[in-house]
Formats: sequence, C-alpha cells, structure tokens
Amino acid sequence: MTSPPTVRTPRAVRTPPVVRTALRICPLCEATCGLEVGLSDADGVVRIRGDRRDVWSAGYLCPKGPALKQLHEDPDRLRAPVVRRGGRLVEVGWDEAFTEAGRRLGAVVAADGREALGVYVGNPNVHNLGGQLYLKPVLKGLGIPIEKDFSTFEFLGNMGTVSLPLTAALAEEREFLRPGDRVGLLGIGSGLNCMMLGVEW
Repeated sequence: MTSPPTVRTPRAVRTPPVVRTALRICPLCEATCGLEVGLSDADGVVRIRGDRRDVWSAGYLCPKGPALKQLHEDPDRLRAPVVRRGGRLVEVGWDEAFTEAGRRLGAVVAADGREALGVYVGNPNVHNLGGQLYLKPVLKGLGIPIEKDFSTFEFLGNMGTVSLPLTAALAEEREFLRPGDRVGLLGIGSGLNCMMLGVEW
C-alpha cells in the first residue's frame, strides 16, 4: 500500500503595507481612467486600483489597469534602449540609440529620398498630450509632411495590432501605399501586446 502524496501548502507572501498613494492616469488607452497607485515605503508598487474620485472614470478600471503592476515589474521589460549588434540586442545609452536611428533613417533617405518615409500614429499617441506635442517636431525633423501621417484611429478606434492590416488596406485603396513602398507596421495594443513588421508592398 502506497502512502498518499504529500500536499504542500504554499507559503503566504507578505505584502508590504501601503504608506502613500499616488494618483495617476492610466496611459494604456484613450479612456484615461484615474488610478490610485499604492506604494510601499521603498516606493514599490503594492496595488493599483481605480480612483473613485476621478470625475471621468469614477473608480472603474478594466483588467489592464491593475496589471500595470506586473508590467512595471516584468523582468523582460526594456529599461534602456537596445540596438542590434552581431545578431544580438545590446543595451545602449540614449545618445547612441538616437545616433543609430539617425544613421539608419539617413541611409533610407540617401537611397530613396524623403518620399521613402511615412508615419502611422495611433493609440496611445492620439490621446496623449506628450505624443501630440512631439509629433509635429519629429515629422518636421524627418522631413515628413503631416499629410503622410495615415491615421485611422478616428474611425477604427482603439484596435491595437488588429488595425494594422485594415489600415494598410485602406492606405492602398486611397493610393497612400504603392507597389514597391517599404512599410513599417508598428502596432501597440495598449502597451500590453505589439506587432512590428517591415514589408515591401
């Protein structure tokens, strides 16, 4: 007769007490819900919940709001820029990252002219004040006319990565994309999922 397997009860993890609360706005979509971020004495995130005094969201949060704690603590989260060196992504400083981006974009412009550049700006930039403020200077610096920003957020809404094939189809229908164009498809679904793909149309 064999003895029953030993059942081990997991040891309870002690949650540090909340010593102060920071009021923030969720950055993940255009709803901009109010957050109460409970912090420990070491400034660690203890919990995130809806801000009941927020005049817009009144304490409501979708599942993404509380998950910001896990996103913030994810060991795979990028905490510095990375560039590809010898087939590996290597952490670098901001100066080197911008230099590398400028070098690569400069090579595209040198080969095909400024007409080779375009931009698609969507969620979360379309509802983020910082994104709105920086969009025009970035486009100006790249020499991209504002009309080359093919935005579909206004009528497709917050669809994240799902909007990319629809946006590309609409762009072709409106003759924004032509055969041979090199297209960067960068879709970020509320910061929790993303798709980045380079294609030749």
